Amino acid sequence: MRRALGGLVAVALAVGAVGCSTESEMETWRDASAGSGAAVAPEGASDEGASAEPVAQEPLLALTSSSIRGESCTVGPPRDLAWFDVQWEALADLDGFAFELVDPVGVRQVGEGIVVPPVNYGGRIDYSGATTWSGRADIGRSGEVSWVERDPVSSWVPVEGQTGLVVLHLRFDGTPASISGVRATWAAADGEQGETTVDLDERWTFAETEAGCA
Repeated sequence: MRRALGGLVAVALAVGAVGCSTESEMETWRDASAGSGAAVAPEGASDEGASAEPVAQEPLLALTSSSIRGESCTVGPPRDLAWFDVQWEALADLDGFAFELVDPVGVRQVGEGIVVPPVNYGGRIDYSGATTWSGRADIGRSGEVSWVERDPVSSWVPVEGQTGLVVLHLRFDGTPASISGVRATWAAADGEQGETTVDLDERWTFAETEAGCA
């Protein structure tokens, strides 16, 4: 997707499907295992020394983006952007979170960013794009988010089921820029800590004339 900056861009949020095994499939697997001739430890036998398989940590914060791949071209010198292509959902009560760019080239994040909640508490946000940082209040023109309820990222203590739109302040050095994702680090109310990353392929270029962006 190639877009010229200067206005807001709204695109549909992509949601991935997750597959799972049915109970009947699991029973079939058990039956096949029973007839495989594999040795079975007698009842009561000690399994001391057996290595336990690691348990994968379930993320307590989900990140999504409706712009998995994007390319933008700006005519004239680079301007600071208010970039809002990432949405989050708390899957448990959290003490807080923070967001950062992954593999930034030619661009850096200024400050911690802000979070804008949806109009409906816990609602889905099908809204993303970019505008100038000085004109970031334009984000509130969407009927999906409540700009008046925005707050700096560090002031949020998300509860389970809460959602929000992440707005990051981006500053460019004028060379072709790119990022490969956005990473969130979070801490749960019970002390658990972790991180969640959404992969992106976002690129920005700059030209002196409109012909340079063609």
